[in-house]
Amino acid sequence: MSGVSRVYRQGHTTSHALRGIDLTLPPGSFTAVMGPSGSGKTTLLQCAAGLDKPTTGTVHLGETELTALRERELTKVRRRHLGFVFQHTNLLPSLTVEQNVFLLMRLAGQHPESSGVADILARVGMKGQGECRPSQLSGDQQQRVAIARAIATRPEVLFADEPTGALDTKMAMEVLRLMRTAVDHLGTTVVLATCDPVVSSHADQVLFLSEGVFVDALHAPTPAEVTERMHRTWHLRTSEQLPRQ
Repeated sequence: MSGVSRVYRQGHTTSHALRGIDLTLPPGSFTAVMGPSGSGKTTLLQCAAGLDKPTTGTVHLGETELTALRERELTKVRRRHLGFVFQHTNLLPSLTVEQNVFLLMRLAGQHPESSGVADILARVGMKGQGECRPSQLSGDQQQRVAIARAIATRPEVLFADEPTGALDTKMAMEVLRLMRTAVDHLGTTVVLATCDPVVSSHADQVLFLSEGVFVDALHAPTPAEVTERMHRTWHLRTSEQLPRQ
C-alpha cells in the first residue's frame, strides 16, 4: 500500500478513514492491526484486499496493481489469490459444509475432489461434518468452516477482520492456531484486525492504528507488551487532542 487514503463523504460531512498509509508486508508473515473503534482497521483491510477503492494511493499484490484493475479483473484476483475470514462467517445456509468449500474453490478456477475437501475440513477439526448445513453447527464450528473455505484455495494473502470476536477463549485460540499454521506451513500472508491483545500476540508484528494513521509498531509481541503499548499510545493520542487549559 502506497499513500493510501480513504475519504467518505455524506452531504456536507467528510470522514477520513485512512490518511496516507504506506505498508509493505513480506510473503509468509503474520501481521495484526490494532486500534480503537473507528480507527480505520476494517477500511484498511478492505482497501488492501480490493474490496474498497482508495480515494488516493495504490495497492499492489506482488507486481499486480489492484487499484488499476477493472471490477471483473479484480474479482478474479480476489478469488484466486486472496482469502477472507470475518466475524460473521457468511456461509450459504442452503449449502452443506462441503458445498460451501467446493463453491469457493470452483469460483477460483479449481476442480477439487471430495477427498481433498474432506482433508481440508479435517485439518480444521471438522472431520465427518461435510454433509451438515450451517444451521446445524455451533458458532465456533461455523467459523472453522469459514477458515477451511478461506484456506482451501491456498491464498497468497488471508485477511481476517475480528475473526475471534464471537468465540470463547478456547475456540479463539484454535482459530489462531489454524492461521499460524497457514503462515508457517503454507506460506500464507495473514493480515488480522483485532482489539484483543492476546489475539494480536500470535502475530509476528502488531501495527497500531489511530484515526487512519499508523502510530506505533511492535515486533514479536506478548500480550502484556501489546496491552502496555495500547494504553500508552491511546493515552498519548487522547492527550494531544485535549484543549490546553
